[in-house]
Amino acid sequence: RRMTKLFVSVSFIMTMVVTMAMVMMMMLMVVTSVRGSCDPYVATDGTKYDDLYALTGKGNYQYKDNSPSSSYTYYYNYCEEVVAPPALSIPSAAAQCVDNGYCVALGSIGYIYSDHPKGPKEGVTITYHPNNVDRCRAGTLSRTIKQIVNCNPQVQHRFISVLEDDICSYIFTSESSYACPSTPAPIEGCPSFRSTDGSQYANLYALTSLSSDYTTGTNPKFSWNFCRDVAPSPLCVLPAPATQTSSSYCYQLGYLSHTSFSNHPLGPRFGVNITYEDVFSPPVCSGANRSASLVVTCDPSTDYTFTSVTSNNCFQYNILMRSKHACVTNAPYPPRHSCGKYTSTNGQYSYDLTNLTSYMDYTQSLGNNRYTWNFCSPLTATSNCTSGAPGSSYMTRDSSNSWNAGCAAIGTEVNGYTVNDHPSGQAMGVYIQYRGSTSDCTSFLAIVVATCDAQDTRFVRIIEYSCRVDIYVTSKFACPL
Repeated sequence: RRMTKLFVSVSFIMTMVVTMAMVMMMMLMVVTSVRGSCDPYVATDGTKYDDLYALTGKGNYQYKDNSPSSSYTYYYNYCEEVVAPPALSIPSAAAQCVDNGYCVALGSIGYIYSDHPKGPKEGVTITYHPNNVDRCRAGTLSRTIKQIVNCNPQVQHRFISVLEDDICSYIFTSESSYACPSTPAPIEGCPSFRSTDGSQYANLYALTSLSSDYTTGTNPKFSWNFCRDVAPSPLCVLPAPATQTSSSYCYQLGYLSHTSFSNHPLGPRFGVNITYEDVFSPPVCSGANRSASLVVTCDPSTDYTFTSVTSNNCFQYNILMRSKHACVTNAPYPPRHSCGKYTSTNGQYSYDLTNLTSYMDYTQSLGNNRYTWNFCSPLTATSNCTSGAPGSSYMTRDSSNSWNAGCAAIGTEVNGYTVNDHPSGQAMGVYIQYRGSTSDCTSFLAIVVATCDAQDTRFVRIIEYSCRVDIYVTSKFACPL
């Protein structure tokens, strides 16, 4: 009975071991069948390609060359040998066949990865071991093959060309979404950026919206986010960080895989410029690709304020915004004078106008005149007219009219400024008055009326008179305390 029990126990253990081994083999077979043969690849700059396994086909890919100088049919796969047909003397990832069925192996199984010729984020290059069995040129040369796979998020797989770039050396070029970088932008937002003068922008991650996308307009409608794809819609099914849509179309204005950071157009300390480019679609005009540039100006007074969308009429859009998250983090902001505190003439209303002064100057055009101003603070050098207005001016007018062309300093430190009660009531806000001399007026008056409002500073309108201009804004910084 003991022997019987021992035999039963041993039999049970052996049965369990065999069963577990079979289960492990089945699991391994499942993983192998799912993963395919192409391994992940990490490019020289750290870009990861984790989806290359999906390139490996269950059968052959096939291409028939019908050009007058060739009648070959090519069979190929990725990281795995082609299967019958054709019959080959050695395993190979590609074969060249003639019409009578004779085929030769272009290389052998065994491969190495390298970066794409155009850069580590453009796709991958797969180079196979040479075929030293079916040698060509009377046995003097080995047949070799290289596969260049371009990243294209819009297609699963598309063959482009096969080229014999040297004797018995072949280059297959194709494109696929599986050859695109698989490392997504960090969910917490954009990385930090260092401008050309060393200014560090470490808070750009805070611009990324995790709850909803930024939008403006209706037809067309622009949607964007920072270092993150916008939510898909019925017309916009492909991932994109910025889109332009209407009731009948959707344009992808770039891809995360082609994101670049650069200096703000006004200079390296004024904010950042984040550009998305669509390099996969055909150029739309003058050889240019669709793109969206998120131009974010440093403004310590606001979390985020949208300004406008501009275009060069060639599907290249600038989306202009202001935010404290686009300010330099490794140095203090340049000091700026402000209007300070003000008390109405009846003594009943006190104002703290400090935050009316913006780190960036305000600019607005009316007809052929462009006005640039700030509140009680001299303008930055880059904001002044290019024709030589004094750098110590509070407001400038740059005109292209024939009778007063050029730049004029309307408000200067010499003439100073005055803070006054709001014209509609002492509890409504304030207005700032500047005086200067222009080519058409010996005494030019400029008034900036700031009306109390619940939101950040916003432009309302400009009214021009003879030798005078009134600029109207609303702001929460023009409200009585």
